Amino acid sequence: MRFYSKTFTVVSFIFSVMLFVSCEKEDISTENYKETGIESSKETSLIKYLGAMIRAEELTDGQYMIGGDMIVTPDQENDNKSYSSAGVGLWPNGVVKYMISQQFKDEDAKVRPHPFKNYDMKKMLEDAMSTWTTATGVSFVEVDSSTPRREYIEILWGSSNSSVVGYNSPFPKKFKISDQAHQGVYLHELGHTLGLLHEQQRVDRDDYIIIHSDYINDSAYEKFTANPILDYHTPSLDFNSVMLYPSTEYRGDYNVKKTNGQPFTSGYATGVLSQGDINTVKAMYSGGNNCNTSGNLPNDVSCDHWAFNEIKFMWQNGYIVGNGTSFDPDGILNRAQFAALVAKVINPEPIRDARNFADVPASPNRHWAYDAISKTYRGGYMSGISNTLFNPNGRLTKEQLVVAIASGKRLSGGNNNHLRLFSDQSSISSWAIEKVKHAIANRYVTNYPDKDKFRAQSPVTRAEAAMIFYQVLVDQNIAPSINNPYLLIP
Repeated sequence: MRFYSKTFTVVSFIFSVMLFVSCEKEDISTENYKETGIESSKETSLIKYLGAMIRAEELTDGQYMIGGDMIVTPDQENDNKSYSSAGVGLWPNGVVKYMISQQFKDEDAKVRPHPFKNYDMKKMLEDAMSTWTTATGVSFVEVDSSTPRREYIEILWGSSNSSVVGYNSPFPKKFKISDQAHQGVYLHELGHTLGLLHEQQRVDRDDYIIIHSDYINDSAYEKFTANPILDYHTPSLDFNSVMLYPSTEYRGDYNVKKTNGQPFTSGYATGVLSQGDINTVKAMYSGGNNCNTSGNLPNDVSCDHWAFNEIKFMWQNGYIVGNGTSFDPDGILNRAQFAALVAKVINPEPIRDARNFADVPASPNRHWAYDAISKTYRGGYMSGISNTLFNPNGRLTKEQLVVAIASGKRLSGGNNNHLRLFSDQSSISSWAIEKVKHAIANRYVTNYPDKDKFRAQSPVTRAEAAMIFYQVLVDQNIAPSINNPYLLIP
């Protein structure tokens, strides 16, 4: 399933953001929108959401309904005539605060037979919350009216089911559930609350399923329209997900089938979270309450460190080392250490002949990073400070590191709007500007502690380097995507 947390990216793995989004201003018109899927009988308008043009039903409070049950806030145009996404913000510290409305309590008190479970609605809600908590580590905390409205979601009874997507929606944040909902529906809507989108609406869904529009109930059209929202956290459609509507019979046939013509069930029908559901939410909230400190860890990187999960993965998998049991995350990265990371993580193919540097001897006292520096030089990621000197103990500035990555990986893309994300863009050297754009477009820029400052001339810390090289591992499908608020998402 897809998440994109942009600020938030499943997006967001969706995905505040806690991440940033910026695009060139686009004309919001039907000429700019490629219609996919089936037509809806409801009146809809085009909005920009997570960087894509999609159709949505206008609600109130500046919010829209997409997919029949997902309440979202459109991207907002900023002063630079680019868009910043309200996105799929994550619940702070992985804690979803909720308040049960009196209206829900009144409906729940009515005596009525339930077609699926002999539960009251509050019990079913609590069971679904417990299922998500046990599987992923996120938590749900009931609050009262003393809590600011923007911080919680209000639980309401409704004739249909819906939820805000993630935390970023302005208040009132609403979660509606009907008295006919079964456990899979509760899990599904809570999935939206956490920041997940529909599997059957991912833009590549036609590679996995066939939508039969003649066999879809008129009221369900919006749930099966493909939306061009990119960057799903999972590489392929998850047939077991609670975020996927299963095959349902209507007018004598199934509304959706696999591409081989066979109907299918899903976690939505069975009321069981898939491993994909679990892994995605864990990845999204890996910096929250479910911070996992198990295994071998450096003793100077605590659970609340801004790059804890990236450092943990790289440390435990041998990509980074320190001084015995410590990593020194705030220490300044030198050129030899950068070369060691390039050699270990990227292992580039040579594009030029080797060069001997007087300050990186091969013998008699072989420099500890001799092989890594040779590989990095031959791979086109670094050069010497002269034809004879490399300066292995020299510091790297932020722009030097970003340019080295962009040059070595032959990155492309990006535009001037990306630079407007930085309040200090004037500090970027002219020779580095194009490479910085390329790096932003490919998600190789991290800004800590100030998200709006690039700090081009500042030395790079070991934690910053670990964060950037972790993104290389993500691109290589070696490491899972992690929603980190300091990773710049264009």
